[in-house]
Amino acid sequence: MLKPFPTILNNLKTFVLEVANGANVVVKTTSNSIATGLNATIKGVTFELGGANYHGFQHAEMINFVNCTFKGLLTTYGNHEFNNCKFIVEDYAYNANAYGMNITWNNCEFIGKGKAVYVYNEGGDMCHIDFNNCKFTETGITTKCKGAIMVKRN
Repeated sequence: MLKPFPTILNNLKTFVLEVANGANVVVKTTSNSIATGLNATIKGVTFELGGANYHGFQHAEMINFVNCTFKGLLTTYGNHEFNNCKFIVEDYAYNANAYGMNITWNNCEFIGKGKAVYVYNEGGDMCHIDFNNCKFTETGITTKCKGAIMVKRN
């Protein structure tokens, strides 16, 4: 029997998960995934995150996502790199909440209604966030438009 994805992450510290060409792997998350100390590469996986906050990957040492799709609100806390990934939200919501640490987005696409990434730091060490050659696509008219990237520090 396959264990819930958060349980798998808690029991592994280093791994590579790569989906074979043509395969369709969807991971549905119903809670946050505490990934303390995790070093991983995840390739070609679709994550269905829903709209609740804190669904994602927290406290990782480093996770490298390659050619992944994230549907719903992704919450990250830790060092992450996203390469050629797609982020999709249907509602007026952020695609990703990035709480501190170091995060890089390379050649990613953010699809949503008026805002994409919320970067937040509660006063600890400064975080380093990079967006390289990313595309932001507005999917509907809304009167609530905000900047694609919002940065807040307490």
